[in-house]
Amino acid sequence: PVAAASIGQVYKAVLRADASPTGERMTVAVKCQRPNILETVTLDLLTIRGVVDFFCTVPGEGNKKLRQDAQGLLAVLDLAATRFLEELDYLQEAANGARFEREMNAVPVMRDVVKVPSVLLDYSSRYVITQEWVEGVKLTDLEGDPKYANEEGAALRADVVRKLLNAYMVQFLETGFLHADPHPGNFLIQPDGRLCIMDYGMMTEILPDQRLAFVEYMAHLTAGQYSKTLDDLVTLGFVSEELAKDPAKREVVGPVLAQTLSALYAEGGGLDKKVEILDQQAQSRIGEIGDKLEELSKEYPITLPPYFILILRAFGTLEGLGLSTNSDFAILEECFPYIARRLLSDDSPRMRSALRTFIYGGGDRLNVAKVEDLTRGFGSFTNAMEAERKVAVTGEGSLAVRSSATPSGQLDAATKELLELMFAPEGNYVQELIIEEAVRAVDSLSRDALVQVWQRLPGAPPGAL
Repeated sequence: PVAAASIGQVYKAVLRADASPTGERMTVAVKCQRPNILETVTLDLLTIRGVVDFFCTVPGEGNKKLRQDAQGLLAVLDLAATRFLEELDYLQEAANGARFEREMNAVPVMRDVVKVPSVLLDYSSRYVITQEWVEGVKLTDLEGDPKYANEEGAALRADVVRKLLNAYMVQFLETGFLHADPHPGNFLIQPDGRLCIMDYGMMTEILPDQRLAFVEYMAHLTAGQYSKTLDDLVTLGFVSEELAKDPAKREVVGPVLAQTLSALYAEGGGLDKKVEILDQQAQSRIGEIGDKLEELSKEYPITLPPYFILILRAFGTLEGLGLSTNSDFAILEECFPYIARRLLSDDSPRMRSALRTFIYGGGDRLNVAKVEDLTRGFGSFTNAMEAERKVAVTGEGSLAVRSSATPSGQLDAATKELLELMFAPEGNYVQELIIEEAVRAVDSLSRDALVQVWQRLPGAPPGAL
């Protein structure tokens, strides 16, 4: 075999011309499942579930917390077990791969950036899956190869992580079909620079309403509007609605949530640095409020919805990859370019509200710094994806860092798209905001001019306007 894992092995083979969908000899990857793996895994899962189920029913008031934790773990285990058993069904994986390829190709900014190898359904079964063979360098090899152990190699790895994160943001918040097993061995960097994503046994689906709620949450978190993030967490199923409706309880939860979220996501660095920040907070007034929150959590526990487990696993792995290239890697900061693009290009009512909240901060004064952040993030994502697309289309790629610089005298892709948004004949919310600010500016200038004229008139009483 050319590769092996816990449940299967991969072989390289060649289809005869008369058996190939292309009519020519075709190199393929054939993954075969190990014998009796289903029975072994099922027995292990049943045993673990029996133990957890026992703790769910331990009697006594003093064991209430133990029962709550066990019930939460049981929900997680049931989800993980279902997905793991699905991973053993190669027909399901083949269907996942075909759907994943179709949906990623349907997103213009991803079409020429991400490669999903085609599945050959006619040569796949419950225990065997056949896909087109793809050449490239595995991310694991990129990390361990001495020839990439220099500044250029570090920049290349950082570029790959950025590309990965952008691809996952599109899956998470746009297509809603997320590859939930992002360990380095599942990624290839092709000679033309495209990112190849493999292994579709573990996928998860994010519903449209959840996708919108996550965009709102990240927009509010990035803008520092932590009170709104509490409402977002209620919508997403993390926090009890009853807790969020009580003003006194919000006063307890709000400050702690703000500081904790900032430390975990807005700050860069690994676990040790985040723990250090949280320890410092524990010594402050936030720490005193945190004691109240601990008491409150006994009545209203913050839960992790089962659907979020695989999402958390995926982005936790991506953050680990990011930290391997940059010790100050901040996941929220790296995700923001996609959020900025989504806020400006999605004209749905909820995205309109999130955009307004982000740039006005809940008031009526435009925050120029936030507008700059938004346009900079939009430009970063759009230009980076366009640079990747051009390289793939022209076939002039190589395993090197892409430059998103635009030749002198030409508009870059982000500027073109922003201009299209501003002058779109069908109209959109960005145009409405520009008009609103223009009217406000004209009104202010007109008033200032009128005041100056009035003050120059003989006998005009001061402060009459």
